Amino acid sequence: MNVASTAVLMNFVNFSYGTGNTAMQQVTGTLLKQGVRWQTFYLIMLFCCVALFIYLLLLRIPYKPQTGDGAYKKSHIFRNKLL
Repeated sequence: MNVASTAVLMNFVNFSYGTGNTAMQQVTGTLLKQGVRWQTFYLIMLFCCVALFIYLLLLRIPYKPQTGDGAYKKSHIFRNKLL
């Protein structure tokens, strides 16, 4: 992954975190105002986390083995403008 796509990915993750945090505050406030007990809310969140964990366990992530011996020459490292 090059530097530009890593930065875009990091910005998207931060945006998702901020949006989710804002939305969850609104949803939690609305549920508590309607009389839902906070214990029930935590059980719902626990169910969502368990479902996501099971999904991630079943997810097939492609394996890409590294090629080469991993040795680098200093001249190649200093020529790389991304570093």
